[in-house]
Amino acid sequence: MKVLNLEELGADALLELPSLYILGVNGPLDEAGIGRVDRFVWRFAVVDEPSPVVLAFSAMPLLMRFTRAVNGAQAFTVPTEALRVRLRAAHAGLPVRISLDAVAEDFLTFAGGRRLAERVIPELEF
Repeated sequence: MKVLNLEELGADALLELPSLYILGVNGPLDEAGIGRVDRFVWRFAVVDEPSPVVLAFSAMPLLMRFTRAVNGAQAFTVPTEALRVRLRAAHAGLPVRISLDAVAEDFLTFAGGRRLAERVIPELEF
């Protein structure tokens, strides 16, 4: 599984990447997960490591193939929503790693049975 580390990549390398579709969940943010319809927040689906690893895809068909395969093997493992993000020079140095164009088998091995966490990473959203 190809993983890019934003802390190590330079601004020029980031600018060469296409827009990415990053998996996550959009919805109200409160303890119960309901009721705050005035404030919706994007939460990235991450594998928690020393730094979070977000799941990103360079094309929507790759994302769809991945989510169908993973959720077909283990239902409700990954979300099917995606946020389109164009990486910019300002993203260089963020303590975030990006899994790019993962295939289901590699992801399931990498995750090792761990559940994905939802993380708000506002620096990655713009």
